[in-house]
Amino acid sequence: GAVKVSGAEAGTDADLAGRVRAAPGQRISADALDEDLAWLNRYPYRSVNGVFAPGDDLGLSTLTLEVTPQKPWQAFAGWSNTGTHSTGFDRYFAGFGAALVGMPQSFLSYQVTGSPNFWSNPGSVGTGPEQPSYYSQAGRLVIATGTRQSVEIAPNYVATRQTGALSDFTYDNTTLEIPIYYRIAISNLLPNLYAGDLLLGVTGKTVSRTSYFGASDIGGAQADLFELVAGWSVSRADPYGTTSLELKLVGNPGGVIGGNTAARWSSYSGGRVTDVTYAYGTGDLNRVTRLPAGFSWVSDLSGTAAGQPLPDTEQLSLGGLYATRGYTLDDATADTGLVWRNELRTPTFALLPTLGVKGVSDQVSPYGFFDLGWGRSYGYQGILGTLPRNDSSLAGVGLGVDYTLNRNVTATLVGGFALTDAT
Repeated sequence: GAVKVSGAEAGTDADLAGRVRAAPGQRISADALDEDLAWLNRYPYRSVNGVFAPGDDLGLSTLTLEVTPQKPWQAFAGWSNTGTHSTGFDRYFAGFGAALVGMPQSFLSYQVTGSPNFWSNPGSVGTGPEQPSYYSQAGRLVIATGTRQSVEIAPNYVATRQTGALSDFTYDNTTLEIPIYYRIAISNLLPNLYAGDLLLGVTGKTVSRTSYFGASDIGGAQADLFELVAGWSVSRADPYGTTSLELKLVGNPGGVIGGNTAARWSSYSGGRVTDVTYAYGTGDLNRVTRLPAGFSWVSDLSGTAAGQPLPDTEQLSLGGLYATRGYTLDDATADTGLVWRNELRTPTFALLPTLGVKGVSDQVSPYGFFDLGWGRSYGYQGILGTLPRNDSSLAGVGLGVDYTLNRNVTATLVGGFALTDAT
């Protein structure tokens, strides 16, 4: 048989066909084809499906890659109220994404997010006592380095301003992180072993805090992190749904960059972190199960496992829209913990066409959810004395709905109720 390409942009047929492991006259491995299509569809500006048809010769088939291209860029803007008590809940964001011309399977994206007082006065960034409540910039660059392999760079900068328990005291906090990851299919290294992807990377981070009394700078602290990352991810489909798993091991050898020391982190954390030579693991297990009558159950179990107090940037957030719903990001963090999220989704349906509105296409996806979170923050000898370990247990229940209009407008509405106090 042969591999053909249909619907692709001019000049891209050969590249697409070359990314699929199918030799003329040879058997095509279903696992290999699934993996190849999954890698092709990580590129966000087209979709690719594989369709088999009888070939020209007896016993042979032709594989056609049916490509649905999209415009090679996007621009977006929006609002959410997923912030925190300490920095305000309103967040406005804008950004763009684009394919990298002349670099197949490569693309970039950028987003700026801010609280209302950033957008009303963007010149206040970096002004100290007039700093906005929240401001962030995030980018992502993915460069394909061959078939089924890529390099990803995802810098992120966040600056916040918080008011202390005494209103005369305020704090400016900044975090800059630059992770660099290399991802490769395991079958590239061990042929015929279709066991997902291997991830290797390094991350550099710097954090700083400046304290103010009124408008006067009364000091601060700064620290760095240098981490090595190794991970594995895999996804499998079955007759009832899809299961995905991602595991990571993160280690800090200490040193390498100037502020990655126990002394710096002890000062920055008020004595909570006194050792930066650590290792911890993270995991995320996701399951989507199809149920009768068009319903589905979506379950996600994520967690962090560490044996000592972790730096602030490495702790697990137990509450918030992407953790235990019904709580906020302020409510609980942990050095070791788990979050289990569950959604029962109803069949999706079109709303506006049902109401007689023509020329539009929309989709409504309602769901109910039940989330659980548990975490442990290890005790330590702080500046003001010994602080014991603290365990937090969270449980939230509620309803939500996702809405899409003409593929141009998306909205999510979630109402959650906390069943326990965040302790």
